[in-house]
Amino acid sequence: MTIERPLRGSDLGMRHILTALGSKHDAAALLHHMASISRPGEGASKVLVLFARMLHADWLRGNLVVELVADGVATAIEVVVEVNGRREPLFPLAHFHAPIDEFLAAIERHRALLAPLLVRRRDSARIVLATGLERVEREISRPALGQNGRIQTRDYELAKERE
Repeated sequence: MTIERPLRGSDLGMRHILTALGSKHDAAALLHHMASISRPGEGASKVLVLFARMLHADWLRGNLVVELVADGVATAIEVVVEVNGRREPLFPLAHFHAPIDEFLAAIERHRALLAPLLVRRRDSARIVLATGLERVEREISRPALGQNGRIQTRDYELAKERE
């Protein structure tokens, strides 16, 4: 699929992001395109919205972890998924030509836009954004109380209704 690419970081729009989320390959391509055109003060931090929206992608399995690491005046971004306590790279490492302070400022200004990604660690050289158990909980049927007061799964209750 040919995806229109922004010319500057500040040009990245929701249209680009939603189109790229159609596949892991397209999302990786957009991430690395954004890294290649990044410049200080030109909206490189808008790529964080890609990670937040990625949580709704059908192809994502596990908890998303995004690590931003200061690399001189640049920022390296590693995107991994955590499954059963093991981390696996989701995309190759991306190097943005923008300081980590730009990403930190965007995170502080736009926390609601980045939800459910949360800051798990932050210092002058590293920021770790991650989902918690939210994604896992959505994929598991939650237990409910049955008529007898005991915990019953939804599947059990549905089977009882059919009887």
